[in-house]
Amino acid sequence: LKRLDVRIKTRMRFKKVSFHPFKAQGWNDTFFLSSYTYSLLKRRRKQENKRFFEIFLWKYLQVQEKAEQDEEIVRKYDQIKTQLYIDLQKEFKEDLTVWRAVIDSTLCIRFQEPSMLFDNNRAILKPKFKEILDDFFPRYIKVLNRPEYKDNIVEIRIEGHTDSNGEYFHNMELSQNRTRTVLQYCFYLMTEDEASWAKSLITANGLSSSQPILVNGVEDKSLSRRVEFRVRTNAEKQLEEIADKRFKK
Repeated sequence: LKRLDVRIKTRMRFKKVSFHPFKAQGWNDTFFLSSYTYSLLKRRRKQENKRFFEIFLWKYLQVQEKAEQDEEIVRKYDQIKTQLYIDLQKEFKEDLTVWRAVIDSTLCIRFQEPSMLFDNNRAILKPKFKEILDDFFPRYIKVLNRPEYKDNIVEIRIEGHTDSNGEYFHNMELSQNRTRTVLQYCFYLMTEDEASWAKSLITANGLSSSQPILVNGVEDKSLSRRVEFRVRTNAEKQLEEIADKRFKK
């Protein structure tokens, strides 16, 4: 009996005993596994939500940074445009009244006295307009060709406009002929270096009666017959590129 008792105690000493806390309370394995899975899923969802928020925040900051960069680009080129307007005003303020011309913030210089420009239905420069161009255009090009402006100018437009009298396409041909005449005359008023820089930028544009000058909603036929010199800078180009990128998105 003593030997049997020793054997029994020895076996109990080395017997592997398992303990399950949920089973001890009467819970089954299914509940335990479901609770554990739920805990894992809950933890994983928290991690996914955190990751989603981090990605959202990163994307938001990227968009904000790009918007700030776009604003800075526009601000820079808009400052150039504003300063160019100031310098053109300063250069020609004593002459505009004599020339019957005006300059506005869009960088348009408008010669608006038709009797000084061309004879009726003709595209030959009047002597008075030649005198004006002799004085105006070399100074105009010198301002535009300054180091702070020359690389920011994308187009120098010479525009011819007529009133609404006459047939539209006849006036189109007339206005185109007039701007070509002005361009040809002005081209020989530049130095060789100025001409080399400007020839890829200057364009002659005849617009017929498509852009009349209205006074109180009624066309002013005298003011509508005019020649305009316009400058297009990188400010407009940058705005167009930014708008194109946002539209494509």
